[in-house]
Amino acid sequence: EEIVDLIHSVDRAYRQAGNTALMMHDSTLAAIRKLAFGSSDDRPLYQAGNAQTGEPGTIEGQPFVINNDFDELSDGASSNVIAFGDWSKYYVRIANDMQLVRLDERYADERVVGFFMYLRADGELMDASAIKLLTLAAS
Repeated sequence: EEIVDLIHSVDRAYRQAGNTALMMHDSTLAAIRKLAFGSSDDRPLYQAGNAQTGEPGTIEGQPFVINNDFDELSDGASSNVIAFGDWSKYYVRIANDMQLVRLDERYADERVVGFFMYLRADGELMDASAIKLLTLAAS
């Protein structure tokens, strides 16, 4: 029920934009796959995709993305475990060009060459009403 509430907490205009998805940790997806609504039909929230047609799996008809940097259900109260919304409203900014450094001397003893790559970037949600979070309540 909380997942349905999360989906409907996002403004209808954003839900119909075509850029919506749920985002969660893989362990959260595993827990969701075990759930079903408590109605007489007991239909599952998770619907498997079709690998032959390229159709992705969905949760309540919404596509999902796995992000293992998200909080897990086991992290306890006040953890943000699922996000849902229009991800086109989240912008990633590349602050500088990518820098590649060749490290000849560091690995000379092994007669190999090392490489170090650096990229400075950040991101920001431009419209706070476009994406909502499901936060675990205190028990």
